[in-house]
Amino acid sequence: MKTIVSIIIPIYNMSQYLDECVRSVLSQTYKNYELLLIDDGSTDDSGKLCDYYADKYSNVRTIHKKNGGLVSAWKRGVGASNEKASYILFIDPDDFISANYLDELLHSDKNNSDIIISKICKYYPSGKIDKFNFVIESGYYDRKKISTEIFPHMINNGKVLDRGISITRWGKLIKKSLVVKNMTLVDNGITFGEDFNLMIPILLNAKSIYIHEVNNATYYYRIRNDSMLRGYDNNMFTSIKKVYGSLLPLIDHIGNKSLNKQISIDYIGAMILCYKNNLYSQQGRKNAIDFINLLHEDTTLNKYINKYAPIKFDFIDRFILFSITNESYSFRLLSYSLLRKLSILKRKRQE
Repeated sequence: MKTIVSIIIPIYNMSQYLDECVRSVLSQTYKNYELLLIDDGSTDDSGKLCDYYADKYSNVRTIHKKNGGLVSAWKRGVGASNEKASYILFIDPDDFISANYLDELLHSDKNNSDIIISKICKYYPSGKIDKFNFVIESGYYDRKKISTEIFPHMINNGKVLDRGISITRWGKLIKKSLVVKNMTLVDNGITFGEDFNLMIPILLNAKSIYIHEVNNATYYYRIRNDSMLRGYDNNMFTSIKKVYGSLLPLIDHIGNKSLNKQISIDYIGAMILCYKNNLYSQQGRKNAIDFINLLHEDTTLNKYINKYAPIKFDFIDRFILFSITNESYSFRLLSYSLLRKLSILKRKRQE
């Protein structure tokens, strides 16, 4: 019997890109799949498009739900997927895949791997395409090779959120049993690091990984003009604490020194991004001051900065860390004001 793949697309107000995304699935040369369109309370025409495809194609199902965020949408999709499905494939609604994506990945993997990772390319508005390059090379990795060749680079290579392997939910076929087992670790309320929170436990539990980066099996990650100008996320700090609060004990339990160091440096990088995110906050001076103090007093952040000097971070990131840890309240406030002005100027130039 052919392997069944459940393809899940979580959707919120993506009518502009949804048609190309869905059609890339419907054009697959491999046909033993189901497509689940999870309409997470869209207010544009996305819901109508979902219903159109569900009415026209027998292997397409639409689930409409109240807006609950990305995590709740893909959980709903996994819960509704075919009970006989072997693999889950997540696709974001503004992305798309090549026509023989499933065929190539499934037929090239001779080991029934727990995770099959495809080539991932950035697709720009101009039509330009750039391949994502990772440290880990293509090939088959059993449990021993995962431990010796993937784990040493998996989470962080020293820079801010610098991955050695793709740690996205999309761009890979994942055994459904692994997704079901580990998705309970991801809090529905997080808005930053959702994929990271899901994929790290999955990668830690995988017994085999196959990386297959060939031209005719590509996941296209769309770079949108509006996505380059991300807005302020007032939930980022809370999300970071939840994500790493879930993952730190898990990795600590494994007792792998390299992974412990990587997740620690990654936490530092996430907090730097959180600092940069807050530069765009419109909540006023007092809130900015409270936030600076929040980072300054974060015991986990201070512990990791003291233990692991992030020497590969660039100048601005190291300056942000210096500002966060500086004992002078006036210096912290002055630095924040300066970086905020520079960030706003940079954003205006991009616009």
